[in-house]
Amino acid sequence: MSKKLVSMKDVSLSLDRGPVLQGIDWDIKQGEHWAVLGPNGAGKTTLMMILAGEVWPDDDKTREYFIAGGKTSSPLEPLERYRMISPEHQDIFLKLAWDVTGEEVVLSGKDNTPFLYRLADEEEYEKVRDLMQSLGMLDLAKRSMVAMSRGEGRKILIARALMAQPEMLILDEFLEGIDRQSRVQLMHAIDAAAASGTTVVCSAHRKEELPACVNKTLYIRDGQIDHCEDGQGRGIACTVNSAQERIPPAVNAVEAGKTLFRLSDSSVVFLGKTVLHNIDWEMSGGENWAVLGCNGAGKSTLLRLLYGDAAAYAAEEQMQRLPEKGDSLRSVRGRMGMVSASMQASFGEAVGKPIPIFDMVISGFFSSAGLFDEINDEMREKAWEWLKFFGIEDLAQRPMEQVSYGQLRKAFIARALISGPDVLLLDEPMAGVDEESRGEIFNLLESLASAGVSMVYVTHHHEELIPSVSHVLELKEGRVSFRGKKEEYFK
Repeated sequence: MSKKLVSMKDVSLSLDRGPVLQGIDWDIKQGEHWAVLGPNGAGKTTLMMILAGEVWPDDDKTREYFIAGGKTSSPLEPLERYRMISPEHQDIFLKLAWDVTGEEVVLSGKDNTPFLYRLADEEEYEKVRDLMQSLGMLDLAKRSMVAMSRGEGRKILIARALMAQPEMLILDEFLEGIDRQSRVQLMHAIDAAAASGTTVVCSAHRKEELPACVNKTLYIRDGQIDHCEDGQGRGIACTVNSAQERIPPAVNAVEAGKTLFRLSDSSVVFLGKTVLHNIDWEMSGGENWAVLGCNGAGKSTLLRLLYGDAAAYAAEEQMQRLPEKGDSLRSVRGRMGMVSASMQASFGEAVGKPIPIFDMVISGFFSSAGLFDEINDEMREKAWEWLKFFGIEDLAQRPMEQVSYGQLRKAFIARALISGPDVLLLDEPMAGVDEESRGEIFNLLESLASAGVSMVYVTHHHEELIPSVSHVLELKEGRVSFRGKKEEYFK
């Protein structure tokens, strides 16, 4: 009989807003590797945080760990022996913005501290570099975390967890934002850890992002276990509603052929490193561009440049944003909608106090990180339309930090759309979003494109590109490697 590692009996957790988990019964045994699946807001992340010892259930006696021949309900031992990775963990590094290198963060995994608080010898660093080389990320060893892309930072955190050789790896959406080649490398590393005796527990919204080692599946919905089964399972059936029938009516169609952006010999330098090199690119009304490339290619920086969050430096740098050069930044942003992981992570920090979802969404009218302007009934009505479209109207008064990552991503898409923008800048808009919602967002974006809204779309999943994408801009190491029609790129 397999040794029991963790036992949960009638585990529940309630917060100010009410119950988050109810009556969870779940045993994890040696040799089992679990996938935790369910829609946005089901309670997956909270359940995994309870497993990792980072959150206490209402009754701490309902969770027991079997470690070193003993039994305990205290999370202190698991915190030493287990490692967890989640988008929320990565956001901590983004919010603190400490200038630490990739190898320092990886080495801190041995101590399970956020950063390295001690002097390490060269032998330890050699082991770190060997691990990073095996994972294809040695080029990130000396790079500052604040200068890394979202995907690069996620790879560093995975290496950090593996560095500890933990007894259990708890991986919450661990491959979101990572390019295809790196996903394959990292899944092989996770499978190798499982083969060496590490128990793996992971969540994903895409079945192809589950490691091959997974042999058990738990389905959770509305804070309760729906069912468990052997193998990787088939997923919870979702009925994708027609988004087109529920789109709020007001969209802005941009005149075909009208210049929206023009970059001429534009470069971006960050912390002494040139992130974008001599970019030449023009986008006109009627066009929808996919921006593709590996992690660290400069895709997110390009969108930040267009939105005004990054400055361009070059001898002959020119930039024109709609409708004409010289507009104020707020005026320009009023005609653009932006969605990105970095904006989502830093939004609350910019205000310094809890922000209800409703206020966050309606702030899209003003392109502000918080609500500081007067709002009218028309704005309120539009906010409710978008909240209802995404099925998150019941979250309207809930603070941002009290909703799931995927629910928050849907709210940020609503924020980007609320002002009826001429251009949408979408940096992996489907990241952390469940299958049903991805279908709704896909239909929505295609309908908006058909109505004349132009888009710049960054993704590592080509199947997410809507049919109306007309052009592709590919970046490699900050330089344009392809610029042209979609058909030419994919032929």
